[in-house]
Amino acid sequence: MPRKFTLKRYADQGSLRRVRFGLLTDLLALHKAFFEKRGLAFTATPDAFDYDGLAAILREPGRDTPDDLIDALFLLDDFSAPVYSDKLAELAKSLGVDLPEDFTPEDAATAIYLADSDALRDLQFTTETRSPRKYDFFAPRKPPERPLTMNSEAVMDLVSGDLDKWFSEYGKGRGNVSIQTSMDGATCFVTVRHGGNYKRASQIDTGQLSTFAYRPPEYDVLLFDPATGMVGLNLANKSKRQQAAFLRILGRHFLGIDNAYEPAVRHSFEPLWRDGPASMRCDDVAGLDRARVSEWEWQRMGVKMVRTVNAGVDLFAEIEAGTVVPLTEDTQFTMAKFELKFANHQQPRIVTLRGNNTAEYMRDEDAPVVEDWLSRRGFLLPPRKRTQEARINVA
Repeated sequence: MPRKFTLKRYADQGSLRRVRFGLLTDLLALHKAFFEKRGLAFTATPDAFDYDGLAAILREPGRDTPDDLIDALFLLDDFSAPVYSDKLAELAKSLGVDLPEDFTPEDAATAIYLADSDALRDLQFTTETRSPRKYDFFAPRKPPERPLTMNSEAVMDLVSGDLDKWFSEYGKGRGNVSIQTSMDGATCFVTVRHGGNYKRASQIDTGQLSTFAYRPPEYDVLLFDPATGMVGLNLANKSKRQQAAFLRILGRHFLGIDNAYEPAVRHSFEPLWRDGPASMRCDDVAGLDRARVSEWEWQRMGVKMVRTVNAGVDLFAEIEAGTVVPLTEDTQFTMAKFELKFANHQQPRIVTLRGNNTAEYMRDEDAPVVEDWLSRRGFLLPPRKRTQEARINVA
């Protein structure tokens, strides 16, 4: 999803022509005074319409560009890619929006925006959640006595209020926080949308240089295990200050104390040297056809850091062939990358474990199957052992 005011598709005259003319003019009519001031003539037929002129206006926003129009362009540009066609068709059907059989994503996104712009924003929430993610995991210092309730509107309102206050204090605007939760098995995904820092862009028109400012949206995604209270954070802003603010606010409202979280010791690489090729077994995990490790990074006493990269190749097979250094009990891993072949998917998904508490998934929807496999093979520590290991690690 774009984070700068650079439209990849919706400011191209070819893309604009792929929107049914009636829908396009309905969209433009929402800001008719602005477009007419910029010299765009509204015509009755597409043949006489100045698509090139419209594209130029959309590519060069200025101080007079309405905020609502910029927001609409962010949304429509995001969903004008063919990859979103199926999702847009499903959403249109649920809203009762009629689409022609030969609809384009630009056409569908515009029709949905005009019918229910909030529904398109909700889809953007979901799309952000399903994007590739790197999570840093944190565990409660004291595990909760009962599973956390993640669907309490009252608690989420308190979280939203405190986050909004924090974002406002750090220059990201007030009143922009919106939270959406969804369950996937035993895992709860929480998507937080808020304003980012102001960005400025320049334009030149008839020899005059001018600038305008706008606040792009940012998305933070949280992965919760309600049973253990563990949380994984993927924040748009990677600053330690923002990470600490999230942990403090989550701890306050879910665990009753600001200083509730500490870095989790969540993963173990022991199965790689202990079980060897058997650690890649996946016949007991529904939805997985094959697993192999294609990259790892480790060190040993007296041996400098070793990084082995052999994408698309099974490193255990390479050890058998004598082309990769064998593993031993004193091998200390810092990273391992796995290729998991999902049933009914041609390309394998990449899962990366780093250190004790960082995991990278290609898609959040893969998490339940991936974590089932990690748990069965011993890479994912049981909740109680995670807490014990964390105590040892902190001590």
